[in-house]
Amino acid sequence: MPSTPSANLEDVSREDAVALGVIKEDYSPPPPPPLKDFNDDLEASLTFKNDEEWQSLKRMFGDQIRQKDGKIAWRNDLIREAFTANKPFAIRLGEATPNLLAKLPPSVPKDLCAGKPLTITQNWLDRKRKDGTDHRAHFQPLETHPNDVPLTLEDLELLPEIWRNPDKVEKTGWSRLMLSMKSPNGGVYKAVVDYEKNLDLKTLYKEGVKNDL
Repeated sequence: MPSTPSANLEDVSREDAVALGVIKEDYSPPPPPPLKDFNDDLEASLTFKNDEEWQSLKRMFGDQIRQKDGKIAWRNDLIREAFTANKPFAIRLGEATPNLLAKLPPSVPKDLCAGKPLTITQNWLDRKRKDGTDHRAHFQPLETHPNDVPLTLEDLELLPEIWRNPDKVEKTGWSRLMLSMKSPNGGVYKAVVDYEKNLDLKTLYKEGVKNDL
């Protein structure tokens, strides 16, 4: 049986390839294409019998989904675009999930959170901390909180997951919840949500020892 063209190929070093004239001495391989997120351009063709079916999905996922050309499109860059646009924004992340409601402490009635979406605006970045600095300080090292890890855009993009699937929910203050979720690369995310009237994000930070990251 005749061999295929690749059957007799062997790996050669860069020096041998240059000596054989296969590549030039100043050759550099092209950079690899940028990695795309799995959810980039994610779409699904769905037919709704009525508007209530669409609204049901919107209640679950909020502004992370939209209808586009007869399809449901996943807005993968929603958080990143909002926080880098340098203009006011308001994002609704969908209603409290059964998982979150099941973890509410007994002192917080479920009807205060059920059926309400979490709203994120730029206001939490402008609010002042007790030491007089605003909450943008969470994006840089803090001498007053040496175990806090500076936030990144990648951390912010996990806000929907922290909201929908927290590891722990605690009451903190008069009408606030502390949502905790372990970070994939070490540390713990802490999101504070106010539930007095609506569900509003008040702050997000990340606890952890930097040397462990």
